[in-house]
Amino acid sequence: MKVVYSYWDTGNGLKKPGNWFNSRLMLSSMIISVLNSHKHYGRVEIVTDSCSKLWIEKLGLPFESIKTDLDELDKYDKNSWALGKIKAYSIQKEPFIHVDLDVILFEALSDKLVSNELYVQNFEPFDIDTYSKTYVPYIELLAKNGKDLPIGFHDRKHALNLGIYGCNNLDFNQIFCDSVFTFINNNENYFKTCVPLDKLCVVWEQYFCAVIADKMGLSIGTVIDPNYKLATESGYTHLLIDKYNEKVANNFNEHIKTTYPEYYESINELLKLKDTKLS
Repeated sequence: MKVVYSYWDTGNGLKKPGNWFNSRLMLSSMIISVLNSHKHYGRVEIVTDSCSKLWIEKLGLPFESIKTDLDELDKYDKNSWALGKIKAYSIQKEPFIHVDLDVILFEALSDKLVSNELYVQNFEPFDIDTYSKTYVPYIELLAKNGKDLPIGFHDRKHALNLGIYGCNNLDFNQIFCDSVFTFINNNENYFKTCVPLDKLCVVWEQYFCAVIADKMGLSIGTVIDPNYKLATESGYTHLLIDKYNEKVANNFNEHIKTTYPEYYESINELLKLKDTKLS
């Protein structure tokens, strides 16, 4: 199986990466995640932009390829940050699993899980208040003012957390990705005038995925339950809001220093350069 990562620079390069406490934590998480995925599956690639490729190559991780298809996203608002993932999904020509940079697979996923047409982190049912508050107000906004919404958009049952996105049904994958880009192309300019675009990412990424998969009748497997029980037991870690936590950043730094000293030195060298040509 091929494991795919993606990185679209929506911040300011390594000076200040978007959605992370600092560059060192992002790089540390990337190293731990990629090395574990490579240990389990043997094949890892990353899809990125040309500028980011410069520092990714210097990190020295065992990617079989570093693709720069995310250069094609230059025309989009970078607050639509999840587009990098969708673009990475869209170019795949064989069954794959996309793993977020803040997700670590300390154990390989079970054969039963990866036999599904689609497998993800967990369902996010809207009868749980936390998920309802995250999605429903924006679903209602899009239902009222959006164009080119996918069939099933008004069902409002659940979303899917795509910390991992494993797909064996490539027809579904293409329909899903095309649906997202059609929506973005025809709606982004309007919605950026009335709502922060980053708030809509979970809708067109994780809710679109759910409604299209449901309408196509896909078999869907999940790593953990909606309340995040058994995450540790399954060897699965998703940092989520801990990406902004200084203590977590320090712990990851120490882990890299003691477990992967050669990559610790690579990080140090990269961060020396971050204010120059790699930023």
